[in-house]
Amino acid sequence: MAKTKKTKTFNVDFYANMNWFDVAEQPKKMQDLPDAFTEAKKLWKSKKTTSHTQVIDLLSPYIKARFVLDNLSKWDSLFAADYGTEVEAFEVRIVELDFASSPIPKCKAEATFTLSLLVDPEKCDFDLWQEEHSNFYDGVSFYWDIERNEKTEGLDFTFGDNQGVECIPATQINTVNTSNPSSSNLTFINLIGLSPKDRGNLIEFLVDLWSDEVKNIEAIKAGSGSSVTIEISDDDNFLLSNALAMKDFDKFFRKD
Repeated sequence: MAKTKKTKTFNVDFYANMNWFDVAEQPKKMQDLPDAFTEAKKLWKSKKTTSHTQVIDLLSPYIKARFVLDNLSKWDSLFAADYGTEVEAFEVRIVELDFASSPIPKCKAEATFTLSLLVDPEKCDFDLWQEEHSNFYDGVSFYWDIERNEKTEGLDFTFGDNQGVECIPATQINTVNTSNPSSSNLTFINLIGLSPKDRGNLIEFLVDLWSDEVKNIEAIKAGSGSSVTIEISDDDNFLLSNALAMKDFDKFFRKD
C-alpha cells in the first residue's frame, strides 16, 4: 500500500489585540463572580499607584483568547487544522481594565496564537488573501474563563461590543516601523509633548509591564521633561508600540 504523503505545514505566530471590549452578557451581581473581581474593583476605585498592577494580576488568570478558523471564508486555502479549528492563545495579556462596566469590567487585551499554514509565510501575500477572503481579525475571540454557578451557567462571557480589533502575522511585524533606524538590533520609540502626569503614567506602565524589555528604564525613571525616548529591541518594538497605542500614548509618538 502506498504511503499517504503528508502535506508540509508552517507554524506562524499571529499577534492580536482588542480595544475596550465588554462581555456579551453580564451577571446580575458582583457576588455571582469569584472574589477576585470584588477585590479588583475595590483596588481599581482606590486609584493608588500600585493598584494597576495588582488589578491586572488578580484578573489575568480569567482572560483568554482563541482563534476561530471557521469564522474565516475558505480558511482551508491558507490554514491547516493541525491544532483544530479553534486555537487557544499561548499568551494573553491584559493591557487595561475599566470597572465602569461591571461586574465584569471593560478590557483592553492582547494575545499571541500559533497557527499552522499550508503556504510558506515568506512567499504568502497575506494582504491579498484577506482582500479575497476574510480579515484575520475576524477569527479573534477574547473571552472570560470564569467558573460557573447556577446564576451564571447560561451567560455568554465572550466579547460583545468592542472599539476595534487587529490581527497580524509575526512575519509582518518587522515591516511596522515607529523607530529610529540607526541600529539593526536596538530601536527607539520617541514620545513628545508629555505633561508631568502623562510622564508619570507612562513610567508606571513601563515599570509595571515592560521593565525587562525596555533597555533604558532606569534612565527614563531618573529623567524629566516632556519627551521620552524608549530603547527596545527590534523584536519587541511592534508589541510595545501597540501596547502604548492601546494606552492612548500613540498621540505622543514623534512621527519623523
